[in-house]
Amino acid sequence: MNFKQFLRPDWRKIVIFIVLLLISLVIVYDMPVGELLTSFRGLPLPVLFFYNSDWHPIPIWYVLLLFGLIDLIFWYLLSCLIIWIYGKIKKKS
Repeated sequence: MNFKQFLRPDWRKIVIFIVLLLISLVIVYDMPVGELLTSFRGLPLPVLFFYNSDWHPIPIWYVLLLFGLIDLIFWYLLSCLIIWIYGKIKKKS
């Protein structure tokens, strides 16, 4: 299996990706909003959702977009890895 085949989407990878994404969202956002806004949250990358007027942070929409894209890429690569490992184990059996 080359790298293109590893990344090529199929129904199993997409299902695992969606399940992993939903689990991560449930874990991250299952808390009160006040606590969410002042704590590190996120899977796999935690983000500090806190705005302090003394320092001028990057706009929150930019942070959410960037970390959201990184999270999506991470979960898709993890689903590809799971299917690849499953294929290797199945070939040996």
